[in-house]
Amino acid sequence: MDFLSWNQVVIGVGCGGGVVLLLGLLASVYWIALAGAAAMLVAVALWAIFVRCPVCHKQIFYAHKCNYCPCCGEKLYRY
Repeated sequence: MDFLSWNQVVIGVGCGGGVVLLLGLLASVYWIALAGAAAMLVAVALWAIFVRCPVCHKQIFYAHKCNYCPCCGEKLYRY
C-alpha cells in the first residue's frame, strides 16, 4: 500500500471505531463500546507506524492535504 492509502485506512478505522464506541455507550452495552475503543486504539497505532515521512520519519498530521513532507520536502506521492 502506498502512503496515502494508509492515511485513508487510518481515518476509516478511527471514524468507524468512534461510531461503534458512541453506539455502545448510548445503548449501555459496554462490550460494544470496548470494541469501538479498541478500534480507535488500532487507528492510532496504524497512524503512528505508517503515516510518517519515509525519509525523515516525522509524523504528518494532515497527510491527505499534502504531497510533500513539511519538514524535509520529500515527495510523498512516490511512496
